Amino acid sequence: MIADEAPHEDRFARMRNSFDLDRHAQTRLVFIGTGGDASLITNCARMGFGEFVLIDPQKLEAANVATQQANPARLGTPKVEALAEQIHLIYPEAHVQPLVCRIEEIQDNEFKDLLFSSQTGAITKPERTVLLVLTDNFFAQARGHRLGLQFAVPTICAQEYAEGRGAEVSYTVPGVTPACHRCITSSRYGQYLENNFQNDVTSAGAPVFAAEFLNAILGHVLLAVVYHGAEGHRFGGWIEQWGNRNLIQLRMDPEFEFSRGLSRLPSGRARVMFDSVFLAQTPDSGQNIDRPPCPDCGGTGDLRTVRGTFPDTRIIRILASTESELDTLA
Repeated sequence: MIADEAPHEDRFARMRNSFDLDRHAQTRLVFIGTGGDASLITNCARMGFGEFVLIDPQKLEAANVATQQANPARLGTPKVEALAEQIHLIYPEAHVQPLVCRIEEIQDNEFKDLLFSSQTGAITKPERTVLLVLTDNFFAQARGHRLGLQFAVPTICAQEYAEGRGAEVSYTVPGVTPACHRCITSSRYGQYLENNFQNDVTSAGAPVFAAEFLNAILGHVLLAVVYHGAEGHRFGGWIEQWGNRNLIQLRMDPEFEFSRGLSRLPSGRARVMFDSVFLAQTPDSGQNIDRPPCPDCGGTGDLRTVRGTFPDTRIIRILASTESELDTLA
């Protein structure tokens, strides 16, 4: 029998007894940034996730081939369009909306539709939505943080460190995690907004395996979020178990030092590498002079209370007080 005459193969045959494929099919994944996370996106299609919104202004370049899962045959094509093609090859039934634009070009009401509404191209209204903010641009990341708060959706973010020696993942699940992404990375906000810090870390010098390691962690965190509260499923209780430990640091180099005194283990016969730590986070609620109330979430400890409180998430709040609030455009 020639390949074209082979019977249709059930691509999910080995998953049906372990995963709720209807749950996957009715979940919408919204990705801000589609570079280093390209394999994460296509692997989500392999897992049967049914709806994708892909946002990225860039086109595939030759340099992406060595550091990302970029198809050399599609160089010059917008990244989101090339990924949409790959998703449909893997899972033809998936609905994909590729947007070749910067996140700053999308207004809040438009983004709300991307998260929740039926879209053109037969994308249905999802039962659940997860927002993944995976760029190397601080202001794009910060906008994604605010969008997650504004619309009370679970949000997963990540950053790879210089040369791929380490990485971080932060996530929020309203009603469970008390600290928002800004609380977790408040010192970074200070560097960018107060000291005009300019990031020079790119994928230069990082092996593609670093991105793949990070993507594997992100995939597991995504499954934990998607199955949150699903009784009887092995991923269903992970978010509750992790609790307020919603900053994860990953080590991909034996000399990489985790923060907060978790840098090295005693020397001996064993060495630890390719490990991760889940760090407990508390909201910035004004507990001391170095931790004034978070301008994004207010430090209340309940991210659900922030829903709908931003007049415009394209504007970065500088102060938490609405009476004396100073804003700056991203």
